[in-house]
Amino acid sequence: MSPPLEKVYQLFPDRAFLVTQLAHRSEGFFALCEEYDLAVSALQQLEARGAHAAADLLHMAEYRALIEELKLDLLRELQASEEASKH
Repeated sequence: MSPPLEKVYQLFPDRAFLVTQLAHRSEGFFALCEEYDLAVSALQQLEARGAHAAADLLHMAEYRALIEELKLDLLRELQASEEASKH
């Protein structure tokens, strides 16, 4: 299992096979997976160190917003691939 994909597998456990296929087929999808992995890891690090400074709280909010955007982008890519495979 590719490390950048692990968090995406956790996010979409019922679509793990499709995630793997898309990641191998599409550089753009793989890049989204990498971005998601990095954003989640960065947020986890900030949370783990108990960051309470205003700048840290702002960064945490920014990471949370980015993570939500990436989740939607990943979901759209997965749904588009599922739709394309039906035709």
